[in-house]
Amino acid sequence: MLITRSQEFRFVLTVLFLLFVYVLMSGATQAFGNTVTTIAQAETPSESETPAAATDSSDIESIETLEAEPVGQFIFNRQVHAEERAQLQALYKAQIAKYRTSERQFTLDKQQYAQLQTLVSLEVAVRSTREVYLDRSKVLVTYIELVRLTLQDTPGIELGAKDRALVTLDEARQDLLTHQDAILLSEDRIALGARASEFALLTATINDAIYRGLLLINLGKVQTLSDQSQILFDDILQYHTDNPGSALQESQRTRARQEIERNLERTKNSLKKISDNYSRLEADNDTISRNTFNRYSGDLSTPYSQLSNVLSYLAEFITI
Repeated sequence: MLITRSQEFRFVLTVLFLLFVYVLMSGATQAFGNTVTTIAQAETPSESETPAAATDSSDIESIETLEAEPVGQFIFNRQVHAEERAQLQALYKAQIAKYRTSERQFTLDKQQYAQLQTLVSLEVAVRSTREVYLDRSKVLVTYIELVRLTLQDTPGIELGAKDRALVTLDEARQDLLTHQDAILLSEDRIALGARASEFALLTATINDAIYRGLLLINLGKVQTLSDQSQILFDDILQYHTDNPGSALQESQRTRARQEIERNLERTKNSLKKISDNYSRLEADNDTISRNTFNRYSGDLSTPYSQLSNVLSYLAEFITI
């Protein structure tokens, strides 16, 4: 059965709509902050407290938004790290469960030490503190590796910005591995207190690396949707040139073409403004906090909404 050019356009448009939904579900128009890692500042313990800083289950949350696979090989580049990502996702799930268990045990041991104030309860609290610190470090390392692979596989990102973000992620990962090695060598409350202070100094760097990577992933997905919409539009225009219609059809095509061109231009301008703002942020060596990330994610709602109009118009344009 021969497939007509019109049917090809409809297929491509269907995949673009799927990509549009994928971007929506993975959080491109809203902050990943509801589901990404939030690294709480660790507090240095005082002599009257437990052997090390309290952690909280809100420190590390879900990475579900990074688990969806892109649709269509012609939309996204081949997922060269797909198998590795699947392994890391399984490891992350196991590690986050382990972290939450050790965090709960840490809380119980902390309370017991506060009540008993015995050497035995102190020893138990030291061990649980060491364990929860190790679990926290491990899950953050895995999370960073997942962000890194997702960033590598996401098209639509300026290569220089992507490379710099990858380097930042690598540096944050290495800092955590060094911190993890130090935890393994920490056997008493004083040493673990030092680890708590070290982690407090690392949080800004880790947050910057993670949110920088996620911001570019968001931007890349919307940029890719814009690029593919332009490609489909150009293909339809070429088809119309090769297959002219009646006078009425040509008039309708002209009006539709002009409206789509206006919306595509608005989308490009919106994305350029966001990209330029990010470039200035890089030039000023500004760190990216959760608030900065949320603001940029909110800004992406404008071109995303404009692309919604473009896809609707393209669906009509195919039929003229």
